[in-house]
Amino acid sequence: MDFWNLLHNKLEENENIILMIVGDSNGSSPGRQGFKMAVCEKGDFFGSIGGGIMEHKLVEYCKSLFDDWKIKPILKRQIHRSEEVSDRSGMICSGEQTVLFYPIDSSDRSMIKELTERHHAKQLFGDSTTLKLASNSKAPDGLAVFEDQWTYSENLNVYPRAFVFGGGHVGVAISKLLAALKFQTTLLDDRKGLNTMESVDWCDQKIIDYNDLGLLNLRKEDYIIVASFGYRSDKLIMKQLIGSEFLYFGVMGSQSKMKTLLAELIDEGFAREDLEKIKTPIGIPIHSKTPDEIAVSVAAEIIATKNKSQ
Repeated sequence: MDFWNLLHNKLEENENIILMIVGDSNGSSPGRQGFKMAVCEKGDFFGSIGGGIMEHKLVEYCKSLFDDWKIKPILKRQIHRSEEVSDRSGMICSGEQTVLFYPIDSSDRSMIKELTERHHAKQLFGDSTTLKLASNSKAPDGLAVFEDQWTYSENLNVYPRAFVFGGGHVGVAISKLLAALKFQTTLLDDRKGLNTMESVDWCDQKIIDYNDLGLLNLRKEDYIIVASFGYRSDKLIMKQLIGSEFLYFGVMGSQSKMKTLLAELIDEGFAREDLEKIKTPIGIPIHSKTPDEIAVSVAAEIIATKNKSQ
């Protein structure tokens, strides 16, 4: 279960909670902007704001706040350098982060429930008095501090979209790992009754067709992974998607196979510069052999692409 579902369940049990949010970070700070952690009145906690002695100290600090539930939101700066006199976190990795503390109780239940709805984009907006959803807000992501006042905005539930072509063992393994990594995942194949495809229950969408792929309406933030049954289906998919917008387009196959396939596409009139945007072979070189190992190597490459683009 993800963070917001856990938080909502605790509110259903009428627990008071301190929600910690990393409002900003720089340098080698272990907690990055948007990291979250919840500390519950009965002692449970989940999530992370970076770990280590800093996190332990702030969890203990949260526990002390339950003595007076009239508390207002709090901002704490954490500096990860041993020479600092004030705001020292206890860590020496260098860097800094600012942590926001918000009291959450049963009155916030409907807001947290909205955040459990996976594909409905929301903007979390907080300041020195309250935390709320602001779906129409134009505020950019991040923390702005003005003396003892602040505002914090964060776009939530905007999951990257991944389209995995191929419902065999490798494609299924890739789709499962990407879904676990919070990608909005679509798995496609053109074979009806495929047992590996039918067993999948973690994808947001399953499509049994390789025709009319323009209807996917690809965006420049999307990820395309082609691991279909064979050469002909790879080519059918590629011919429809070449020239589309995407952040990552990878095709699984041996060097000799892909060399022949790309040469054929050039002969058929596809632009060399468009074909050069396609990643092949895909995955980082970890000598992967099993479908799960291949999925790890592909997912690692996709994560690197995603994080580099941010």
